[in-house]
Amino acid sequence: SIVKSQSKQLQGQLSKAKREIERLTKLVGEKEAQYDTLKGDLRKAKDASSAANLRARKAQMFQSRHSNVAPKGTNIVQPSSRRGVVSGTPNKNIDPEEARQKVLAMLKEHYPSKVDK
Repeated sequence: SIVKSQSKQLQGQLSKAKREIERLTKLVGEKEAQYDTLKGDLRKAKDASSAANLRARKAQMFQSRHSNVAPKGTNIVQPSSRRGVVSGTPNKNIDPEEARQKVLAMLKEHYPSKVDK
């Protein structure tokens, strides 16, 4: 009788443990399915983000390329007023010291920060 009651008690614990195993197995299956779904959603989101970044980069490159290109007809260079300062043909008989002085004077006038370099 003591053995029978212990046997019934052990059988009850065993069936309770089996039900718990079934419940946990089902729960693991559900969680794995959720995980797979979320993993797929994450992949789709990453792909969409990557595609959007690529489109944005292309648009930015396209925009910067067009902003650097001058409109038709404006690629003709207009003579500037500073052009008269320097003669069109180099003078081979000019003194090197005189040339240095002219360059230094132009540097002082236009780029004073570069004079000491």
